[in-house]
Amino acid sequence: MAWDEWEQLKADAATRQPTRTQLNHLPPEPSGGGGSLQGDLAVNQTDLAAIGDAANHLDFTKGAHAGDEVHIAGTVSSIATLDAGFSERKSS
Repeated sequence: MAWDEWEQLKADAATRQPTRTQLNHLPPEPSGGGGSLQGDLAVNQTDLAAIGDAANHLDFTKGAHAGDEVHIAGTVSSIATLDAGFSERKSS
């Protein structure tokens, strides 16, 4: 697109009546439902306790399995050492 063509398109757009955006909506309900600023979700103590229990479980599990990587690496290393030993016996 040439510069002159761009300038012409801008001038044409400026002369046209501007387009307006309109958001469609429903009128507020007389009961306050739908148009209320207050949400319709409710949380009670039982819900909060369940979230707390889940968080505590995750925290405990993280601590309980903190050394697993070291244990697994040592076990795999031991198995590799045993396998090497068997391989040496086969080739002798």
